[in-house]
Amino acid sequence: LIRQQLFNLLLLQSSTTTTQEILLDNDDKPLLFAMLRSSLILLSCYSELSFLSSIHDTISPTLAHWTAFCSFTTAGNFHASPALLPSSTVMILWRLSAANQLRGWDGYAILWGLVAVLAVGWPFCAVLFVSTGLWALWKAAVSSSLERNDDGIGMRCRLMVHVLIRTALHAIVIQAIVMMIDYYYYGKIVSPIWNIFVYNATAGGDELYGVEPLSYYVKNLLLNFNVVGLLGILSLPILLGRKLLASSFPQTTLFRLGDGHYSSSGASDSLKI
Repeated sequence: LIRQQLFNLLLLQSSTTTTQEILLDNDDKPLLFAMLRSSLILLSCYSELSFLSSIHDTISPTLAHWTAFCSFTTAGNFHASPALLPSSTVMILWRLSAANQLRGWDGYAILWGLVAVLAVGWPFCAVLFVSTGLWALWKAAVSSSLERNDDGIGMRCRLMVHVLIRTALHAIVIQAIVMMIDYYYYGKIVSPIWNIFVYNATAGGDELYGVEPLSYYVKNLLLNFNVVGLLGILSLPILLGRKLLASSFPQTTLFRLGDGHYSSSGASDSLKI
């Protein structure tokens, strides 16, 4: 929470002196609360526009339009955007990470993921970025630029090691900055990530707000994302089935709707929907 407040204060510091005097030296707490939520909304809007723009430029304009429509009609997205919560911050950072990954900028995609995991202090979101790291390693392993290189295997290994070292260095820098901020406020060295793991594993923190049955998550998914949640669950088996049918009946035009070539840089060369 302290780091999120500091982040928003840094955003405000970039504004004019008059605005700083109105906001930072003002005792009107409702105004400060409204401006804080407004800054979060602006940041969320930027991340969503960046995500939609990447879909538009690298996959398909039609898919970008449908993604925007689904996003605008989800109650969960509407309520999460202005909330000062770890999950809302992770949502913003995931969009930025996904936008960079779609454009082929894997280093920035991983960097945003590291910020989400280490700076927000919510390590559970790390599962969202596992595929981001695996994709970057896969691209390094099968890079098409190495086809004419005699030492292709060795070069691929070096590229994969480069991705791992770069990620480790970024993680060290981010964690060091986070610990310095925490040390400034708490007066001692602390690790929120370690504390939250210990709290949930040994202190019963995972039951602090009660334990809900599995049906709770189903209801929550439907409430926040309505039909989009169901489509998201069904998308993987539908795409796999479509791929199998297309390979079994290559001459059938029914399954060629939306076919395109997805290059190794993350851009679509000829996707038609």
